[in-house]
Amino acid sequence: MPLIITKTEVECSCTTIAFPSEPILPKESSKIVVSFDTKSVYDRQDRIVEIISNAKNSNQKIRFKGVVLK
Repeated sequence: MPLIITKTEVECSCTTIAFPSEPILPKESSKIVVSFDTKSVYDRQDRIVEIISNAKNSNQKIRFKGVVLK
């Protein structure tokens, strides 16, 4: 059964996600691109991105951390 990513959720508007709209067939791969805009944030950052799909273990969370210098 193909993997279909139905939507994504982010914690703040400074994070955007680009994900494939077409189904991902078994044994194939694709990319999810997470972008973080640092214009309005600084210091330590800790964000969680949630990926919702038709997979049995759907609602996977990806966490990224970083430090934004002025």
